[in-house]
Amino acid sequence: GKCPEQRLEFAKFLHHELPIRISQRVMELTKLPCDLALRPGVGDVVRWYAQYARDFLAIKCPETLDDLPEFDKTCMNVFSNHTEIIVYIGLGVHDLRMELGERYDIVQPEIDRVLNHFFMARIGMRFLMQHYLDSRENKEGFSGIIQEQMNPVKVCQAA
Repeated sequence: GKCPEQRLEFAKFLHHELPIRISQRVMELTKLPCDLALRPGVGDVVRWYAQYARDFLAIKCPETLDDLPEFDKTCMNVFSNHTEIIVYIGLGVHDLRMELGERYDIVQPEIDRVLNHFFMARIGMRFLMQHYLDSRENKEGFSGIIQEQMNPVKVCQAA
């Protein structure tokens, strides 16, 4: 949002929603077959996500504009740390694949299903955080990361 009051309302929404969504991702990863969530890489991501949820729960819900800097800092930290997650999960999966050899084919569909859902949900969380963080800039023609007068037809035609 362009006005500070809209940012405050969005921050309240995210303060409630992000710990839930992050915790759901932790639970999802812990259900991976072959104890994949306990292996290096995936286990690191599980611990990071659990800490991210605790980080959001440790700060108070923003009630005034003066509360936003602390929330912004937590959001920025989680958003910035998200970048290595793909590599770490890949390392854990690769390790399991090497250990199981051809037997990996048996568990691959379940691993793929869980990780596809995990990564789609991760994209959604990153979208929400980036939109909130970018809304601080009040960039002309944008509301956060959303271009206000964007025409999808023209974008497709220009591609």
